[in-house]
Order: sequence, then C-alpha cells, then structure tokens
Amino acid sequence: MIRDKNWDKAALAVKHLPRVYLWGPPGVGKTYLGINWGIVTKQGYASITLNEDVVVQEIMGHYIPKGNMFDWHDGPAVTAMREGQVLVVNE
Repeated sequence: MIRDKNWDKAALAVKHLPRVYLWGPPGVGKTYLGINWGIVTKQGYASITLNEDVVVQEIMGHYIPKGNMFDWHDGPAVTAMREGQVLVVNE
C-alpha cells in the first residue's frame, strides 16, 4: 500500500501537538485518524457531529432534572477535556 505523505504529516502533528485541525473533503479519513489515535494511545475519544440543530448544551453539557434536584451531564467536549480524550468534531 502506498502511503500518502500528507497522512504521515498528520500523524506526526497529532503525536506532538495538543490540538490538530484536519480539514478536507468527505471520505479521506479525518474522523478515522482522530478516533484511531484515541484508541491506539489508549486516551479514548469523544465525538460529536455538528449541524444547524445542535445547541451548545449538547456539546458542553447540561443539567438534567432528577426529582426535585438537577444533575449535571457532561457533553462530549467536557468529557474529552476531563478525561484527556481525543475530541472528534464532525460537520
């Protein structure tokens, strides 16, 4: 299999930088790289797919009523931050 030099660069960036933004057409493996990096490094991953109906509470978290109290429920962004996971955000 022929390896693309761009993917070698992306893998190197993910290895050494705290944040990496991958942009490109659908189907080239951006999500695959992020999720597999979280699995391979045993960091884990959280993911979310954005669209015009997603509100900030779905990303960051929100309170859920429980009887006469409210419990905080972390969204994928806060979960990734708290647990040191890879966060994969799709469009």
